[in-house]
Amino acid sequence: MHNFIPVQELNHKEYRVSLGMRVIISVGALFLCCIGIFIIIFPFIANSKDNIALQVILSLCGIFLIVVGVLGFLDTLKARLIILTDRIILIGFRKKKEIELKDVEGYRILGNGVLVIVPKDKKNKEIKFSNIFENSKEIIEWFDKNLKNLTLEEYKAEEEKILSNVEISYSEEDRREKLEKARKMVRWSNYVIYLIIFWAYVYPYPSQLIYLSLIIMPLLGIYFLYKYKGIVTVFSGARNASPGLQAFLFLPSIMLAVRATLDWNILSYENVWFQAITVMLITTLSILNALREQKKQAAVVIALVLLLGAYGYGFSIIANGIFDDSTPEIYKAKFINKVISDGDAKHYKFKLSRWSQNNNKCILSVSPIVYNKHFIGDTAIVYLYKGAFLIPWIKLE
Repeated sequence: MHNFIPVQELNHKEYRVSLGMRVIISVGALFLCCIGIFIIIFPFIANSKDNIALQVILSLCGIFLIVVGVLGFLDTLKARLIILTDRIILIGFRKKKEIELKDVEGYRILGNGVLVIVPKDKKNKEIKFSNIFENSKEIIEWFDKNLKNLTLEEYKAEEEKILSNVEISYSEEDRREKLEKARKMVRWSNYVIYLIIFWAYVYPYPSQLIYLSLIIMPLLGIYFLYKYKGIVTVFSGARNASPGLQAFLFLPSIMLAVRATLDWNILSYENVWFQAITVMLITTLSILNALREQKKQAAVVIALVLLLGAYGYGFSIIANGIFDDSTPEIYKAKFINKVISDGDAKHYKFKLSRWSQNNNKCILSVSPIVYNKHFIGDTAIVYLYKGAFLIPWIKLE
């Protein structure tokens, strides 16, 4: 009869994926397989047997989904994290990764509970895994006790750099106070920004107040970059010492572009792009100037250009309408159809008969009040405005 020796007594810890995650991943894998099977048999159900190209494309997509589902399921069943006295082993269905503790520089904690084991030799690959194993807190405790927390060290080094920057203030106490003020400002402002974004998407009324809020937020972000220069940055996470203003700069910019597209019926976009690019360049250069002492990556610059391009687009269209004092040309048309697009937020649209020899834009967005006021067959009054920036737009009443 063999004597049983508990795993703990061998200084050996073995963890498998937690029961809850095994259930979730198994259900997800089954769902992918079902979708894959349906996609494969769909051409036969839809009587598209003669369309060979469609059958091949759908079959490949279906097979891909099935393979992903099966591999994900098998990987979950097979996955093990083994911690020995001298090494860490990560076992999956397809591969096994192993590293000796003497070769480990430390570990990092990424978002969503992802752990990264960093080797001393940069030629070796990092071992990255989601901490979805049972007793996940115990795993973190072991890592904290036995490995260097690089995330924490980098946080402290970044914080020390801020607190030793005499350009912020000559007093360390003042520098620390400014850092805490910046952190509180960003934290509470983020809550307000998320609320405004939700409001702007779900129920964007009163529209003028929504537009003003979305336009001001990125400008406030640029102002705070200068006010807290050397303390705040553009992109930052919860594990960075420098507060990040990404919510100020980018969420309102994207929503401003969304609202400009949904709320304003632009007849011609020919004059939009010059205004949009001008606004984008001014805001981007202002931010880069504020960050000139910080290390800038190409990805940050590209992200700024793209997202502030959305701000420039939204700003140009909305300001073009709000500040327009031109006398509109008036046309008549018939309401042919009316549509409400469902989703998290409803969008109201009318389809009109041709209302001008030179213009054929016949599907227009309207407010709920205008939508409920008119019926199919009614006469529509179309107002054509020149626009403050010479971007012609249409209003329906």
